[in-house]
Amino acid sequence: PQPPPRQPVPAPAPAGRPERPKAASVAALKPAPCLIAPLSHPPPTLHQILEHLKPSPNFHSAASDATRELQEIAQAAFGADTVVRPFGSLLQGACLKGSDIDLLVDVPAESMQAFECGGDGRPEV
Repeated sequence: PQPPPRQPVPAPAPAGRPERPKAASVAALKPAPCLIAPLSHPPPTLHQILEHLKPSPNFHSAASDATRELQEIAQAAFGADTVVRPFGSLLQGACLKGSDIDLLVDVPAESMQAFECGGDGRPEV
């Protein structure tokens, strides 16, 4: 098979004068018809979107309860000086519906010295 014939390259417009578009190229600039159906109801407002993204009313109390419970477990395992600290979106006030809870378990170095890692990587007393 032979390659298609080459199309001639149009000559550039004279300097200082822009080339006028040809009728065919102006028609090509018309927008295509919209293929998206119009909405049957108005789009939600920003306030409605933000209300939808808010965490549930009991999220903060459940997060506090979980932090307190983990604090008790961590102190039982590592000693009374162990502290559980929340961080991230919970403290920044940016948590959304379905957000997780970021917690740091701060274990004193003295408590960690009592642990050695076994062959499986888990701490052993």
